[in-house]
Amino acid sequence: MRKFTLVILSFLVSWVVASAAVAFPVDYSSFFTSSAMNSNGTSVETGNAAAVGTWAMGNAGTNAVSPTIADNNLSYPGYIDNNAGKKISLASLVSGSTARTSAFYITSAVTDLTSGPYYLSFLLNVSSVTGSALNLISFGNASVGGSLRGRLYIKAVTGGYILGATIDGSPLNYYTADTLKLGVTKLIVLKHKIDLASATVGSGTTSIFVNPPLGAAEPATANATATETAAVTGLDCIKSMVVSQNVGVAAEIAGLRMSNAWEDVVKLVGGPKLTTPTVSSATMVNSTGFTVNWTPVQNALSYDIKVYQNGSMVKTLNVSGQSSSTGIVTSLQNILAYTYTVTAVGNVTNFSNSDASLLQTVILPLNYTTFFAPSAVGSGETALETGNTSVANTWTLAGTANGTNPAISSSDLSYSNYIDNNIGKKIVLSDITAQRTSLFYLTSSSSDLTVGTYYLSFLLKIITPPTASGVTLISFANSNTGGQRGRLNIMPIGAGYQLAASLTGSSTYYPSTLAFGTTYLVVVKHEITVASATAGEATTSLFVNPIIGNSEPDASATKTESGITSLDCIKGIAINQQSGLNAEIAGLRIGSNWDNVVTLAGANALSTPEMKKLTVAVVSANEWRVNLNAISGQCLLSVYNPQGQVLLQKNLESEKTNSLNVSLPKGLYIVLLQSEKDKYTTKVISK
Repeated sequence: MRKFTLVILSFLVSWVVASAAVAFPVDYSSFFTSSAMNSNGTSVETGNAAAVGTWAMGNAGTNAVSPTIADNNLSYPGYIDNNAGKKISLASLVSGSTARTSAFYITSAVTDLTSGPYYLSFLLNVSSVTGSALNLISFGNASVGGSLRGRLYIKAVTGGYILGATIDGSPLNYYTADTLKLGVTKLIVLKHKIDLASATVGSGTTSIFVNPPLGAAEPATANATATETAAVTGLDCIKSMVVSQNVGVAAEIAGLRMSNAWEDVVKLVGGPKLTTPTVSSATMVNSTGFTVNWTPVQNALSYDIKVYQNGSMVKTLNVSGQSSSTGIVTSLQNILAYTYTVTAVGNVTNFSNSDASLLQTVILPLNYTTFFAPSAVGSGETALETGNTSVANTWTLAGTANGTNPAISSSDLSYSNYIDNNIGKKIVLSDITAQRTSLFYLTSSSSDLTVGTYYLSFLLKIITPPTASGVTLISFANSNTGGQRGRLNIMPIGAGYQLAASLTGSSTYYPSTLAFGTTYLVVVKHEITVASATAGEATTSLFVNPIIGNSEPDASATKTESGITSLDCIKGIAINQQSGLNAEIAGLRIGSNWDNVVTLAGANALSTPEMKKLTVAVVSANEWRVNLNAISGQCLLSVYNPQGQVLLQKNLESEKTNSLNVSLPKGLYIVLLQSEKDKYTTKVISK
């Protein structure tokens, strides 16, 4: 009986050693599996030159940088590997450098790949190229190093570039009928056939195809072909596929597929195309993520979710199962605007992937858990400013260090129905001789928060008023030391004080006098209509004690100005200690809509009766039970420590009691249960 030995590798394709054959096709999932690339996840070479199924440096040249990798966003109409897996980014090396080659080790057996034809397809997007004829992709007869045969060359011409085919450099025949444009993704097939396998006198043919028809038979004539009939050295076999990084060539390569059959590498996505999912608004929106919702598509195997920020893909997620209708996206940055799509995935043979759904937009809110996370405040967790001047989601001194660093305290403020009652920390502002500004750095990017509407809510208790009238208490800022715009000003009046909306100087005051020692819910709305560092336009509005659970009311005070400087963007929130002022601020929340900051009910006032029936029981040190028998739909559980750090986050099943393996030590925890209709916050003590 003939014996077969199965060798299972750490990447996704198995190699069967029976007549020493490679299992074709080899697709992008093998080229870009985590074990094939560098463990840092950003560069292609692992450094291991002897492991099949991995990338390694072939020749360093004078370029010390491995080609980088990133999530693939290249696509070509109908190609099976559109937007799938990873892409390789080749840097345009400086003049004087020499090429660096990166080899993917296909097989260790000399007898595996000796005849052919062998086909390599990939998506190629070139952004720059020099006039020289340079090797871009080829096959090698060793794991690294060795002879590069079956080469694809690239050369700059007027209006773009051309591609050429060669076995070892000469003859080199270009496809000249069409000049390829920079910045446009092309589907390329490199065909390499060894007629006589020999290390000294080999012969064969190399061809290239540019944008061949998908799902059709191999064209009778290639776009460019080079043949050598004798005396080619290093043509004994194929062991690797090699990418060359060259001076002046900047390009992206993705969707790699290799096979000995044409139909494997120019595979049409399949057909018929699945119905595009209908996507509804995101739910369970929090400061680090959200839940995507869609209507299931018949015959789908799974669903691909792609999340973008400023047009760049930052997150991908695949949710398996035809009936799946939700996906939880996590580990995003708060306050930024994200767009996302959902694509139904077919089985290729019977059903092709759907078109991506229409882009949906969500802006993540930011709440007290981020403002007072251990990494955001002073290391002693009693002082606000950390000392960092350019780290997002931290507090820093902005300006002169007058007086003392504002203190923080775990004795929080409370306001009826507010979601952040008695949770987390509060800021304590003390009387000082001159203004001291503390800034919470939201983002370092000037393009993140520009034109748009932004809401900041917080609990405010003024104990004694500032000495001067009309000074700024809290505002938005365009840098970690920059101009304060969208201001909340304060003015003592009689036995109380007034708050005012302001942009640069003059104010519109809230009509009622507020009392010292009383906690108020305050919302500052800052709407930038023209973003400019020299001539911006915006409106700042003020709300005091709005009704939680209602839609946005008319503002109590509004101020609009044009021709404003330092209004190009928002990078932070500034809080000012002032002479004579003693005050406390807590429950900070920032978002892009009213609902983010004021419509969520707290533990003491639930807008849906069902939420009142929720219970969280500590069974043991390692098990909690959450009763969701009265809840329908989704429910997200988040567990925080008293400092606001997220310890656990889990999507729970409704209409049942969920048992959780928490593995948390004894202590006090804050639990947030978020359903599609409401939020419920409670405290849990594990003894």
